[in-house]
Amino acid sequence: MLRKHLTKVTALVALAVMAPAVAGLLMAGCRRPKDDTAAQVQAAETESSQATEQAEGDDKGKATEEIGADLFIPLTVDTFEELVVDADKPVVIIFSSRKCGYCKRTKKMIVEMGDEYGDAVGFLTVDKETSPELVMEFRVHNYPTVFVFSRGRQVDKWIGAIKEDEMRKRLDHLLGKRLPAEDAN
Repeated sequence: MLRKHLTKVTALVALAVMAPAVAGLLMAGCRRPKDDTAAQVQAAETESSQATEQAEGDDKGKATEEIGADLFIPLTVDTFEELVVDADKPVVIIFSSRKCGYCKRTKKMIVEMGDEYGDAVGFLTVDKETSPELVMEFRVHNYPTVFVFSRGRQVDKWIGAIKEDEMRKRLDHLLGKRLPAEDAN
């Protein structure tokens, strides 16, 4: 019994002595890489912080969910079948977070393109705080995450912010695929 107790005490002492060394090794592995990679990381952090500041500055006096309130329809578990599966036009679903600068910027970009695509494409939004069940169902971990559905099936997906010309290209491609099928009806 005493031997078992001494073994535990010895193990705890060894752990206490080794802990600073292990912590040092772990921290060494967590240091940022040098050279070009460090500059890229810093540039990405700066861009992210600028996007957040710009989105927050542009939206002073507005709640985040008010961005494009007339264009975006909130999506819930109860309305999913009606708004996505049974939709008669392609649907873009944006999963976002209220505090996400890129989400705000993406929504603002879509609002600006709303006149061009508003009649041909439905825009839905899912807020991670108000619809966690949809976030889990779609396995969304990063924001913004955008799903595109056509005729009830997922046809495109992207994670993170994309440039306006890339979004236009994807939406035009989607609508271009749909036009011949609509003409056949």
